[in-house]
This record gives sequence, structure tokens and C-alpha cells, in this order.
Amino acid sequence: MKGFCIGVKIIEVLGEEERFGVPGYSVRYEDGYASWSPKDALEKAYFSMGDNQTSITRTMVNAFIDNVETKQIDTRTVQGKGTCITGFSKWVKSECVNPAKMDKEAEADNCRAEIRAKVWEFLSFVLQWGQRGLKVME
Repeated sequence: MKGFCIGVKIIEVLGEEERFGVPGYSVRYEDGYASWSPKDALEKAYFSMGDNQTSITRTMVNAFIDNVETKQIDTRTVQGKGTCITGFSKWVKSECVNPAKMDKEAEADNCRAEIRAKVWEFLSFVLQWGQRGLKVME
């Protein structure tokens, strides 16, 4: 193999530990290998799952979404933009059938719900990659 790679793994953070004046964390990998990682490097590469390594929760989804903006773009449509802590943005829209009965806040709520659902799906994909790797051996 040559070139760049991207990977996903689940690690257990055992606790904070300073080494040579550098803040960091003691960590353990799935195979039992123990190591230490500088705080900045670990927090840039890993998203905290708390004590749960088997499922995505509403708390995780909400923590992963940095900001949601909504705006009405015409008489029937509200557009939403959800920006994640990675900088990735997901755009959605919600439309009502009858412009005379447009409820901007209800349509904005639909956008926010759809963004949360998409982020949940993305995080579930990443979790499964971390759990199973790229090749599942049955």
C-alpha cells in the first residue's frame, strides 16, 4: 500500500495523564495494546462516546451538530443547514402544500429533525466501521 489512508477505530480512554509536561491521555486499543496520546491529537481525531461503544444516542448526535440555521426561501419552503463539528454541512428543505397555511416554525422543526436523522445515520456508519473494520469476517 502506498499513499494516503483514512481509518476508523474505537479506543478506550483510560484517563488524563501528563508526560514530559504535555497533557494527554492513556488509551487502550481493541487488541489490548496500551499507549499514550497527546490531548490535542486525540481530541482532534476521536469523538467521545462516553461509556457507550455499541450504539449512537441522541446526546451524541446533538453533540456532533455544531449549528443549525433555517430560513424561509419562498412562500412554501424552509431551508435548513446543519453544520457538524467536523465542518461538514448537510442541507435540507421542508415544504408545505398550501402556502396560505405555511407554518414557518413547523417547517423549520422538520428541517432540524431531518438534519438530526442524517447525522444519526452518518454516525451509525462510522460506529459500524469502527466496530467491524473494512472487512467483516463471518
